Amino acid sequence: MRGADILIQALSNAGVQRMFSLSGNQIMPVYDAAIGSGIDILHVRHEAAAVHMADAWGRLTEQPGIALVTAGPGFANAISALYTAQISESPMVLMSGHAPLKLLGKGAFQEMPQAAMAAPVVKASWTAEDPATLDQDIARAFQIATSGRPGPVYIALPNDVLDGKTDRASGALPPSDEGPKASDADLDRVLSMLTAAKRPIVIAGPALMRGPRGQAVKLLEREIGAPVVGMESPRGINDPSLGTFSEVLAQADLIVLLGKKLDYTLRMGASPVISASCKLIQIDADGHVLDQTRHVIGDSARLAAAIQGEPAAAARRMAELGGKQQRLASGWLGEVSGIPSIRSIAFSDDSRQMAIAFSSGHLQLWDLQKFRPVSTIENCSASRVTFGSDHSVIAAGLGHVRVYRDNLKSEETIAADGMGDPMWLGLSGDGGTLAAFVDEERDVWVFDLDGMMLKHKLPGPQG
Repeated sequence: MRGADILIQALSNAGVQRMFSLSGNQIMPVYDAAIGSGIDILHVRHEAAAVHMADAWGRLTEQPGIALVTAGPGFANAISALYTAQISESPMVLMSGHAPLKLLGKGAFQEMPQAAMAAPVVKASWTAEDPATLDQDIARAFQIATSGRPGPVYIALPNDVLDGKTDRASGALPPSDEGPKASDADLDRVLSMLTAAKRPIVIAGPALMRGPRGQAVKLLEREIGAPVVGMESPRGINDPSLGTFSEVLAQADLIVLLGKKLDYTLRMGASPVISASCKLIQIDADGHVLDQTRHVIGDSARLAAAIQGEPAAAARRMAELGGKQQRLASGWLGEVSGIPSIRSIAFSDDSRQMAIAFSSGHLQLWDLQKFRPVSTIENCSASRVTFGSDHSVIAAGLGHVRVYRDNLKSEETIAADGMGDPMWLGLSGDGGTLAAFVDEERDVWVFDLDGMMLKHKLPGPQG
């Protein structure tokens, strides 16, 4: 059995159905091993596209997306896309070919310090060393990519490791690890401070706006009665979809950062964006994020608590504990109810068939039954029309196009973009195309920055 066979077996055992790849000599053993394995290889035209599609897969399914590219320049082409996955907190694994271990330091073909090059934009990065332990490499990569703050992982696959023979059978599955756990004592303290505050706000990070993590935060908001706002846009407090959030934020007397970094999106907590008298609490799985906040704040009295713990688990536990405590007064929650929360914008149940057109730089929605424009982008939010179906996927780039997406999404709509300048979600199709492969029943609407839009029912893997 070759190392490549063990690799494919480990991926299959972990539930991988599809890899996104651009071929090259250094990864041909993996292609060979994939034949008959049940794992489809979706071939792209640029290595970064493979990473972007694995990134989108991770966000849409909450299962690690898999990208596979060749060594050297092929790997280097993929690096920039890892940043998007990292900042958007997307679980994915990039694997690439690598010069043979036995030739390192001797001027081998496409020899590069690949693990070191990827390290700044991934959660973990290493070079596989033994064909017999490639299944353990995969298990470790999956565990890291999905635990704590989700993110990308990189594994370099030397050619002689992939081609190396071993008698050891594969079979390791990714271990289950929810990350560090916040204590009940710490969470009780947070709840007490929330109850005592007059104008508290909970701010959730990107990973807590989707999947089971998002459900945990919804539960928290319902149980404690405090407003919860999810932040995923690189525009931060200037994200148009958040409406008057910046004004409300300045009034808060307590902010709980739940899996959310105190970074440029919150102006590093500086006044007047956040009042100098406002207390901050941070719950995060990453100790270095807590250290960064301490460094940014400087004033230890202002940082009321820095708690290391998996944020979604903390949200679920606080929801349980909060049911036993006095709920917050409804006045403040009522004041901020107009801000889109973790639940997304609520729309009417109107399911009219809509078309979309651009005219003189403005977006117009057309009612196909009456064949007349229903709304332009200027009053689209106010008219609250339904766009697509309740289970659409809307992919959009940045700028004004993202505003269209935010005004049009409904309760069950997936917005397949995020923090890291997601230009890949334009009509080039990486994110939108991938969405059709993830769920063939969803409508996919793709907006592009040059003023075009496309709704496509793309063929599934057999199409």
